[in-house]
Amino acid sequence: MENILLKKALRQKLMAERKRISQESRQKMDTKITDIFLKSELYQTCEKVLIYVSTTEEVDTHGIIRQAIKDQKTVGVPLVDRETKTMSFYQIDDLNDLKEGFKGILEPVHKDRVVEIDSQTLCVVPGLSFNHSHYRIGYGGGFYDKFLSQHPILTVGLCRSTFYDSDEIPVDLHDQKIDSVITDKGFV
Repeated sequence: MENILLKKALRQKLMAERKRISQESRQKMDTKITDIFLKSELYQTCEKVLIYVSTTEEVDTHGIIRQAIKDQKTVGVPLVDRETKTMSFYQIDDLNDLKEGFKGILEPVHKDRVVEIDSQTLCVVPGLSFNHSHYRIGYGGGFYDKFLSQHPILTVGLCRSTFYDSDEIPVDLHDQKIDSVITDKGFV
C-alpha cells in the first residue's frame, strides 16, 4: 500500500514538472531522441515496432511511427480493453488509421489487425521517468507491466534526460524492467 501512495505522489509531481517544460525545449529533446532511436541497431534490426502514440507532453513518437511505416516495418499501437484490463497492439499503415479514444488518447481504428509478436519485435515503452536500473514510473494502469510479463520481448523506453535517473521510483514485484532507455543524450 505504501508504494501505491508513493507512486501516486511521484506521478503527480512528475506530470506537473513535465507540463512546465517549454514547447521549444520539448521539441529539441524529442528530435534528438527520435534521431538516436532511428539510427540505433535496435530499430534497424527489428521488423516490428510496438509503440505508444504520444500525447502532447510525452516524448513525441509521431516521427518514429511515420519513419517505421516508411521503412516498411510492421507498426503496432496499443489498445486497452477496459473490461479485461488487457492491452493488445494493432497494426496501422498511417497515422490516419487512428482515432481519439479513451481520455483523448489516439487508438487504432482497425481492431482486426493484431500484431503477432516474435523475436523481431521491439516494444517502445512510455514512462514519466526511468531509473538507472531501467525501472519506470508509468501512468498507473499497469497495462505495460502486465503485457510485458506475458510477452518477454525486447524493450526500450524513451525519456527526456531531465526525467532520467529518478532514484525516487519505488519498485514492486510486478514492475517490469526495460532493456534500454534512450534520452536526448543517448542510450543510458
